[in-house]
Amino acid sequence: MSSPGTSSHDQLRIIPHPSLSGHFLIECEQSIPLTPEELFPFYGDPLNLERITPPWLHFHV
Repeated sequence: MSSPGTSSHDQLRIIPHPSLSGHFLIECEQSIPLTPEELFPFYGDPLNLERITPPWLHFHV
C-alpha cells in the first residue's frame, strides 16, 4: 500500500513541549479522502510510521 498522504517541512509545526522542558512537539495535519476503515490497515502497521515521518528526522522502527 502506498502512503495515504504526504507532508513537507512547510506543513510542520515544531513547538516546545508544554510540560517537558527541552522536548518538542512536531505537529502536522492532513486531510485524506478515505474512511477510517480504508486507512486503518496503513496506520495500524507500526512500520509505516517510518514511511510517513520526514526523512530529516532519521526515524527508524
